[in-house]
Amino acid sequence: MPTKTDQQRDNARTPRRPRTVRRRRPRVNLADLPCVISMDEAAEILGLSRSAAYRAAQRGELQTFWMNGKRQVPTAPLLRMLGR
Repeated sequence: MPTKTDQQRDNARTPRRPRTVRRRRPRVNLADLPCVISMDEAAEILGLSRSAAYRAAQRGELQTFWMNGKRQVPTAPLLRMLGR
């Protein structure tokens, strides 16, 4: 059975995983939004993941349209969803 000093030496040699620091994204000022935003921006505003936003759009819960090969979200319906 290892002694306490052996355990302490083993712990000292074991590299520790770096702490993951969650970066805070700057809050979006809803009054300054353009008339159309990307799905990523809409997901951030709604507090959803990117994939959850795409699933909501697929179910018809989030109004979207295609523009230049990208799915875009009109701001007015998004603000109504948020009650603003």
